[in-house]
Amino acid sequence: MKSISNPLKAFYDDCSAPTGTKTFEHEAPRVAIIILNWNSWRDTLDCLESLHRINYPSYLIIIVDNGSTDGSLDKIRAYCEAASSAGMISIIPHHQENHLAEPTYKQNGITTEFKQIVPDKSDKREILIIRNDQNYGYAVGNNIGMRFALKCRSDAVLLLNNDTVVDPEFLTELVKALQDQQSAGFFGPKVYYYERNGRKDVISHAGGVLNMLTGTCHPIGKDEVDAGKYDVVREVDYIEGSCVLVRAEVIDQIGLLDPIFFAYWEDVDWSLRGSNEGWKSIYVPTARVWHKTYASDVAGMAFYRMVRNWFWFMRKHSSPIRYQIFLLYYFSWQFWLISASCVFYRRSSLRAFWRAVFEGIFRQSVGNQHEAMESALQPLV
Repeated sequence: MKSISNPLKAFYDDCSAPTGTKTFEHEAPRVAIIILNWNSWRDTLDCLESLHRINYPSYLIIIVDNGSTDGSLDKIRAYCEAASSAGMISIIPHHQENHLAEPTYKQNGITTEFKQIVPDKSDKREILIIRNDQNYGYAVGNNIGMRFALKCRSDAVLLLNNDTVVDPEFLTELVKALQDQQSAGFFGPKVYYYERNGRKDVISHAGGVLNMLTGTCHPIGKDEVDAGKYDVVREVDYIEGSCVLVRAEVIDQIGLLDPIFFAYWEDVDWSLRGSNEGWKSIYVPTARVWHKTYASDVAGMAFYRMVRNWFWFMRKHSSPIRYQIFLLYYFSWQFWLISASCVFYRRSSLRAFWRAVFEGIFRQSVGNQHEAMESALQPLV
């Protein structure tokens, strides 16, 4: 098949070659790769093109479209059908018909047909598209995909942002760590910026550090040129949500992503919930991913949700006294620092910032809407 995303060839040519294919002593664990798409089919096709290059033998790709209005489904369908005709990846049929299965989620539940298209675990590489009737956000959108992945009897679930491209060995390296680290539940790669000042070796995320006293989380290695400083497998506080591999048994124990966050902080919350149950988060430097980072920020909504969810996260995980200490720290330092940054560098964001702070502190009923949305999808469990 002729490559649909030709620019990726040059991208991989500029990156160092893989170190060699790893093998598994026993049958490779079945991994469900969940890719969330919302009005960004070009990024999704780039991501799929890079996934076609991976050497891992057993995976299912679940594309969850969050109610796109830009023709994403048609574009992705055409790409998948072309890939399937080349024998690279198979299409899961709907009612044994020769087309993609696209069940539509509604608030009143799901169709009977959707429950009948669970693939056999023996199938090695497959793809499925799930079409949502609206934009449910990052957390609920991925939860929809994860519920289906668990019904497919997947051994692990990989959440992968659609604005990423992956190294051919990234999944093999993550699964090797999963097999080696039995007490760990979350695994993350070394994440680079897709492009930063003409370079492809600038680190975006090499695991994360969380300070629950100040409520701050910091990506390790952020904005540093990769010079081998972060080349050791190690435990971290959290794995960033752009690429995270999670054991199925962890999801069974601690649950899915918390829907109250919609987007941002849900990944930190997930890792912390796992840690509270004894599951470690492991950074795997030999697994490499490149993240475009810009794709999902619409009209500053990412900034607004990041600030608002900061308060919701701290209120959820802190005792009343610790939460008061966080508020004292925030309003004695962070509030003024961010306000000044908005005034000098992005004045249009100042009102959004103040609104996010207000809603983060005083608005407590938002989660009920998302919880109702989640409960409408419970038949998938």
